[in-house]
Amino acid sequence: MGRIATRFAKDMTPTARGRGRGRRRRRIDIDAHDLPSSAELEAQGHSPVFAPFVAAQNVASVFAEQASRLPAFSPYYDAALAAEDEYMPGGPPLSPLSTSYFTLWALFDLRFGPDDETMGDCILHVAGELGLDGRMVEVLACLAASRMGVFVVEDHA
Repeated sequence: MGRIATRFAKDMTPTARGRGRGRRRRRIDIDAHDLPSSAELEAQGHSPVFAPFVAAQNVASVFAEQASRLPAFSPYYDAALAAEDEYMPGGPPLSPLSTSYFTLWALFDLRFGPDDETMGDCILHVAGELGLDGRMVEVLACLAASRMGVFVVEDHA
């Protein structure tokens, strides 16, 4: 695991949280956002195959939003901001990328810091401290192992 995730994980441990000035600022609170579970998303009409990925993207987005405010994650914030300016311009011209596609790319493919970590790497490293269940960790690991890309078919034969 990279240096940023490792340092952040140490700051997330129960013993570190209570010691020293400013330690509590490093607490990430996913539960406070009342995100819908996979089952709730299914009840809203999402496919049972798709719902876990929507739930995982929501959790990862909240994590990234909170973590990107911390000094250790400034390389991520800078890289994501630059990529957003380049790939998601307000237009014209409008970007061919959807907001959802860009978000998944920024969370699980955008590498930052001295060890080329992703936000997905970081959330997986502290999943236990965040209280994420095994199924959520499994889905986040699938997303972290995937790769977003744009593919062009040049030959239809």
